[in-house]
Amino acid sequence: TVLLVVIVVPHTRAQLGLSPGTCPIYQTSDWFTNKKISEIVANEGYLIALSLASEHSDHKCARLHFFDGTSFTYSYVDATGREQERTGSFKALPSGFTTAGRIELSGLLPTTLGSDVFGNTYLYPIYEDESGLEVYVTCTSYGILHSERVYGLVPYKNAVLRSDLSSIKRQLTLKSIPQASTLRIVNQQCQDIQILSEDSVASTDEVASTDNVSSTDNVASTDNVSSTDNVASTDDVSS
Repeated sequence: TVLLVVIVVPHTRAQLGLSPGTCPIYQTSDWFTNKKISEIVANEGYLIALSLASEHSDHKCARLHFFDGTSFTYSYVDATGREQERTGSFKALPSGFTTAGRIELSGLLPTTLGSDVFGNTYLYPIYEDESGLEVYVTCTSYGILHSERVYGLVPYKNAVLRSDLSSIKRQLTLKSIPQASTLRIVNQQCQDIQILSEDSVASTDEVASTDNVSSTDNVASTDNVSSTDNVASTDDVSS
């Protein structure tokens, strides 16, 4: 019953984001192929870059590390500054005509990454942007209620995250993903993650433009010196 769930799970309804009804059927992205699954392992998994505002408030530097075979680790730094780690097993299925692509995780603490009271969760791939950010959604049923979570993951190697979340939220809203407007950047200060904003991109372009102008000036200056030398040489011949 719902009362039993409230007793077993040490989180309030607001924290779990509970909604009435059962979990929806997700249409997962066609980019989640067997090749993509192999790349996930090769890239040493993901950093948890985005999550809902109610989650990861005391988990920073959260990471999912997948290994060859079926094992994974979920690690993070807690509020006391200590690194915590959970080890479990995973199974990944590519998107198909009749199958929803997903990453199945077992061995987590309840509610972590949307896991149920047994520590199991499914990550469904629903969106990928040009920078490599991948968005996954999870859903857990609690009797007549269900809880959905949204996560933005970036590959651990060469991690890049755009800090302008408006386009991501807009895409997720179009896909009817709930709570997309509450997505927040997860603190990754102890990991090597590059955060790009529109301002930083513009600044880079300005620097490049300045360098080009400087280079042009140098070329022009060199041409002037060369021209002066030619005139001096002509004077010598004349004398």
